[in-house]
Amino acid sequence: MPTVPKAFSKLTTLLKLVPFWFNLLICLSILCLLAPLQQDMSHLTISRTDLAIGFLLQLPLLLLAVGLEGLLRALLSPLAFQRSLQLFVRIALAYLFVLYYAASTIIYAALGVFVSYEVIKIFFLDIGHIGSIMITSAGTPLLLSLVLLSALILASKKLATRFPAIFVQTPIKLFYIYCVCFVAAFAYSLIEKNNNENFSTNVFKNSFPPSFLLGQTLDSLSENKQHSPSLSTATLNPQITLAQYQQQAGELHEKPPVIFIMLESITYDHLGFTGYHRKDITPNLDKLFAQSVFFDRTYTPSNHSNLSQGSILSSQYSLRRIRLETFKEINYVKPMLFDILHAYGYETAIYSAQDENWLGMRRFIESHDAKIDHFKHAPDFNQYYQFYDGKIDDADLIAETKQYLSNKRDVNKPPFLYINLQRTHFDYRLKPKQLGEYGEVDSPLTGTFFNYGQHQTDKALLLYDNALHYVDQQLGVLFESLKEQGLYDEALIIVSADHGEAFYENGYPTHATSMFDAQIRTFTSIKSPKQTTGTYRRDAISSVDIMPMALEALGLKNHPAFQGFQLLKKVRSDTQPIFSTGQSLIRADTAISFPWKFYISEKEGAVLFNLQKDPKEKKNVNFSNPDQAEIMRQHLLKYRQYQTDYYMNAEQSVRDNYYAPQYQ
Repeated sequence: MPTVPKAFSKLTTLLKLVPFWFNLLICLSILCLLAPLQQDMSHLTISRTDLAIGFLLQLPLLLLAVGLEGLLRALLSPLAFQRSLQLFVRIALAYLFVLYYAASTIIYAALGVFVSYEVIKIFFLDIGHIGSIMITSAGTPLLLSLVLLSALILASKKLATRFPAIFVQTPIKLFYIYCVCFVAAFAYSLIEKNNNENFSTNVFKNSFPPSFLLGQTLDSLSENKQHSPSLSTATLNPQITLAQYQQQAGELHEKPPVIFIMLESITYDHLGFTGYHRKDITPNLDKLFAQSVFFDRTYTPSNHSNLSQGSILSSQYSLRRIRLETFKEINYVKPMLFDILHAYGYETAIYSAQDENWLGMRRFIESHDAKIDHFKHAPDFNQYYQFYDGKIDDADLIAETKQYLSNKRDVNKPPFLYINLQRTHFDYRLKPKQLGEYGEVDSPLTGTFFNYGQHQTDKALLLYDNALHYVDQQLGVLFESLKEQGLYDEALIIVSADHGEAFYENGYPTHATSMFDAQIRTFTSIKSPKQTTGTYRRDAISSVDIMPMALEALGLKNHPAFQGFQLLKKVRSDTQPIFSTGQSLIRADTAISFPWKFYISEKEGAVLFNLQKDPKEKKNVNFSNPDQAEIMRQHLLKYRQYQTDYYMNAEQSVRDNYYAPQYQ
C-alpha cells in the first residue's frame, strides 16, 4: 500500500529523536537523585530496587517528549529556516522539561510529600510569581547543565570523526542496552504495582518525583467510580423549591441589611480581641467583636480557598471528588444564601478583591442561575494584575463597595453584600510606598509559597501583621460608611476567614500544606441587628454553620440543603462531628469532635490529637487511645463514603431529587 512507506518514514523520523531525549532523561534523572543532597531530603530512603524501577518508569515521559517534538517538527516543516526552527523547538522543549523536573523535585523536597498534579495547574495560573522563582532558583543552573551536555555531545561528534571505531558504535550499543533495561523494568514495575500498591507508590515518590507527577496526571484524568453506592443508610433531604422553603420558614417581617465579610488566611489567635501580643493589630474588628457572638474555634471545611469559600457560601462540605475539585461539572443543587434572601426581596451583591475564576470558584457560585444582582471581582478593576498575584488592593475594593452602598444599589430593597478581602494572602506585601504599621523589611520574602524557610519566620510575621492591620484599617473605612448611612446598627454583620495561616508552628508554612489547627482553625463573628453586647463562645463550630446561623439570626429555619447547623442558641453534640478536606498540596481528611481531632493524610497516616490536653498538636495519641481513634475513624470513613457516593457514584436521579447527606 502506498501509505505504508510514508507511515514508516514518519516512524523512522520519530525514532531518530529518541536518543537525544533519552540521554537528556538520564542526565536529569541523575540531577533529580542528587537533589536530596541539596534539599535536605536525608530522611528519604531509596532502595536499589526503587531506584531502578523508578528510573525506568519514566518511559511515558520519554514518549511524551518525543511525540511533542515530532508534532512540532511536522507543523514547522513547510516553513523557511526549517532547521533553525527545529533547533529552537528542541531547546525550548528541553528547557521546559528541565523546569518540569526542577519544579517537581524541589516541591517534593520542600514538603516531604509529593503534591497532586493540580499544583502544576496552579503553576500555569500563577506563572508570573512561581515561574520566576523556578527559573532563578533551579532553571538557570539546570539550563547550564543542559548547555554543558550539548557541548559534550558536540565534542563527541568531533571525536567520532577521528575515532569512529570507539565513538560511533559504543553510544548505539549503550542506547540499545538502556532500551532493553527500560522495557524489562517497566514490565516488572507493572507486576509489582498490581501486587503491592504501596510499593509502587513508594517507587514513584521516593525515586523520581517527575514520574510520580505524570502518573498522578494520568490517574486524575479518569476517576474510578464504585458501582455500589451505600447511601441507603444516609439521611438525604428531598429537594424543595425556594417558594416551598418560604412556606416552611415563614415570613421575614424585618429585613435588615446583611453583610458577610470574608477575610483571607486568618488564624483565630492573631487578633487583638483574642490576645495577640500586638494588641492594636485589629482595633476596628475588635470593636465589632465586642458586640457580637464570637466563636474562636471555627474549623474551616478546607485548608485552601477554592474549596473552603464555596463550602462556606453554600453550607456544604468540600469533599466531592477524589482529586482537586475545580467545579467543571456541577451536577448537583446547592442553594446559597444569595438565592434564599433574593427570594425574600433582597438585592444581592458580591465584591471581591480576588479573581473568582481561580480554580473554578465563580463557576460554582454562579451555577444553576444563582441570584446575584451585582458581581465585581479583581479582573473588573483597572488595577487588576498591577498588584501581586491577580488580586487588587483592598482599599480599591472598599472604595468601590462604598460607591455601591451609597448610589448604585436599589434603596427600595435591603442589601445582602458579600465582601472578600485579600491582602493577608502570602506573600503579604503592601503596595510600594505603603508603610507598615510595625516597621518595614529590607527585602520581600524569598523562596516559595510551599516553603520559604523557617529562618524567615520573623520577617513573614512582620509582613503579615502589617497586612492584617492594613485590612483592619480598610474595614474601619467600611464601618464608618455604614454608620454614616444608618446601616451599621441595623445590619446583620458576619466576619470570618476562609482558613488559617501557618508560620512553621508544626513544620509547615502558609496554608494548603497541612491539617494542623494553624491552617484550619479560624474565627467567626456574628452581630445581629441592634445587638450591642457580645458573647464569647469557645465551643467548636464549622464554617459550614455560618450560613445556617445567618438564617437563624434573621428568624428563619435552616434550609434542608445546608449541611451546617444553627448554633446561636445551642452547641454541637458529640454525634455531629466537624469535617475538613485538603486536596491541594496535601491530600487529607479530618474529623473533629472536640476535644478529639482525627485525620488521615498521605504523609503522616492516621493521627489523633487531644486538643484540650495538647492544643499545639505535638503528640499523636492514635495508638495509645485505640477506642477513641476507632470512633473518630468511623466518623471520617462515613463522611468520605457518603460524600463520594453522593457526588461521584450515585445515579443522577439521586442528585436531581435529594440534597447532599446530612451528618446528624
